[in-house]
Amino acid sequence: METDKRLGTVSVTGMPAGVELFVLDPTTRDDWDTMVSVFPEASFFHSRAWLKVLERSYGYRPVLLVGSCREEPVLILPFLEIRSPLTGCRGVSLPFSDHCPPLISKTAQKIQVEEFLTSLGREKGWKYFEIRGDGALSDGARPLTSYLFHTLNLEPDASVLFKQFRKGTRSTIKKAQREGIVVVGDRAWSSMAEFYRLHCLTRKKHGVPPQPLAFFKELHKQAIEQGSGLVVTAYLKGKSIAAGVFLEFNGAVIYKYGASDTRYQRLGANDLLLFHAISHYCERGCRTLDFGRTSPANEGLARFKSGWGTSVRTVNYFRKNLGTGKFISKGYEKSTLINSVFAHLPAGASRFVGKKLYKHFG
Repeated sequence: METDKRLGTVSVTGMPAGVELFVLDPTTRDDWDTMVSVFPEASFFHSRAWLKVLERSYGYRPVLLVGSCREEPVLILPFLEIRSPLTGCRGVSLPFSDHCPPLISKTAQKIQVEEFLTSLGREKGWKYFEIRGDGALSDGARPLTSYLFHTLNLEPDASVLFKQFRKGTRSTIKKAQREGIVVVGDRAWSSMAEFYRLHCLTRKKHGVPPQPLAFFKELHKQAIEQGSGLVVTAYLKGKSIAAGVFLEFNGAVIYKYGASDTRYQRLGANDLLLFHAISHYCERGCRTLDFGRTSPANEGLARFKSGWGTSVRTVNYFRKNLGTGKFISKGYEKSTLINSVFAHLPAGASRFVGKKLYKHFG
């Protein structure tokens, strides 16, 4: 396997004979997606396109750990190195990604790379490393926080799935159709730009600055334009009232971003939009649709996602402090005061804050 920087054989816990670990930059390899696709659990977050979006939008440097055995990949663990004067230096797998678990074959299931990542991170001056997904860590690793993930197994015929939806979900979809809402899915930049308008409205409602427009331009260029994603928009009398961004890789679809004008929320546009996307990806022969992460405390959102006939699982995030050598397990803290401030900022000021600060908080 060709690499940018070969580390040779590294002695870590559970390393099988003949397996070597390497560091490489996936954005320089045209065969990266082919290599990752060997693993059934690989998602868009493991793809070259997503890594390029994050690298080019925020200036993060890819640091990728690959294990190979007889030239075949048996372990893949992507990191992006964040160097910030505000928040310090660390390695995250991966920033702004709902989940990015290590990809591990049966050959490498017992490999624990914690020792190696600790050494690598200290060499690079990281405060900590963070992994958003289970696997490849010691049994003593304590999670930083946990999220619920709802996944829908797709069928060739979307009407079969429709019958499995909760009665309330089916009723809301039918109501949106009666209200005259029209849903369109395409890959045009104009649709992404309209999504961004709704995204700014939604973020303001939640008291969070929007991600930079440059990020969505890069996402459109690297993924949507290339056929790895879709913007689905709901219209009422020609006016866009809800939109979603869906990303596809290796037969798995992620509902990554959703936004809407809350003045029309009662019409059920979001439900009809989502069913349109489900139908589209059923026709494409995709296997699954991931609804994204949900905080266990957000019971209302969890109920909404369960109404689509999804299965639910818990995914852990891990963060190891390289100064103390211990895993941090206090979870993320949210400030209602900060949310209130951003909710009352003028739109232009909020976009400016997002443009300047997002790269420091990946």
